[in-house]
Amino acid sequence: MKRTALIASLVVASLVLASCGQEDDMGAGNPLGDRTWVLTSGSVDGVSLQPIPGHAVTLRVDDGTVAGTAACNHYGGPVFLDGSEVSIGEGEGLARTEMWCEATGVMDLEAAFLDALVRVQQVIASGGGVLLTGDGVELRFEPEPSAVDASLTGTHWTLDTLVDGDSTSTPAASAWIVFTEDGAVSGHDGCNGFGGSYDPVLGFTEIVATLIACDEAIMNQERLMLGVLSGPAHVSIAGDSLTITHPSGKALRLLAVEPDEVAALAGIEWNLEMLVDGEVATAPVAPAFLLFDADGSFTGSSGCNQISGTLDDDLGFGPTTATEMACGEEIMAQEAFVLTVLGQGADLDIDGETLTIRGPAGKNLQYRAG
Repeated sequence: MKRTALIASLVVASLVLASCGQEDDMGAGNPLGDRTWVLTSGSVDGVSLQPIPGHAVTLRVDDGTVAGTAACNHYGGPVFLDGSEVSIGEGEGLARTEMWCEATGVMDLEAAFLDALVRVQQVIASGGGVLLTGDGVELRFEPEPSAVDASLTGTHWTLDTLVDGDSTSTPAASAWIVFTEDGAVSGHDGCNGFGGSYDPVLGFTEIVATLIACDEAIMNQERLMLGVLSGPAHVSIAGDSLTITHPSGKALRLLAVEPDEVAALAGIEWNLEMLVDGEVATAPVAPAFLLFDADGSFTGSSGCNQISGTLDDDLGFGPTTATEMACGEEIMAQEAFVLTVLGQGADLDIDGETLTIRGPAGKNLQYRAG
């Protein structure tokens, strides 16, 4: 009797453990859980799917719907879950936005993923992640790591999406925004540089921009951007994403990225603010400026003569040329200092709306975005 009782107890215990194990693997009702999953690898009909940095493929199931990003566009549709069985987009298919991403392979990855997703039939828990499988399809996901919100100030925010009511579009030209701790905001809207103030309560005030004319598509982008950056627009951050929403229904979505310094320079009139010689700093005696193009070339004024030149591949200055007018002695001394700093080999640094150009022997020029 004791032996029989022991065997019976072991059988019951085994069944309980097996039941617990299955429930732990698959969860209750929704095996994908209340979280966002990120694609780490996959294959469709024997062809490998590999994620592309900066173009995440994600999936989240909530209340009978599936949604996420598909490398470029957002998608969504119905989902049916029954234990490990899953059906996505059945009957209705999947809806998606209609943006176009230029990066190599992104649109191909998106098309292959969305094709694979509607062929999925089963979800399997696997080593902390999940594996979605179907006829000729394997999609492996890991939980999205908890994101630390980027700082609003000091971050280079690059425009990713423009929103006008129910319509979304990708930028016609690269654009960016930088906020500083003292409440200043500056940036480039794709055509012109702009600057002004931002307050968490009052929103954006005193936003002014340069007056360069560009192609119509870029000017439309500029009008939408500057329209959003006015009055009581709402600013919110989620991870590395910044959304600025205007009461009109227009909005900007931006991503925290390492700045492309040439793009950050381009189109902005940088006005000379300080000449630094070792520990001695002096203000300019005559207005001087630099204006950079997207190809790294620049024009400007030293205070007397017009100057021009080109940045090299390492963002250093190549030879700088100047016209040959004569001005007062103090202005010519300023010009000589400027041309010395802008000599071949000088380098630059951008910090928000301040541009510092470092030349030889502790000689620096400090410019401010106009």
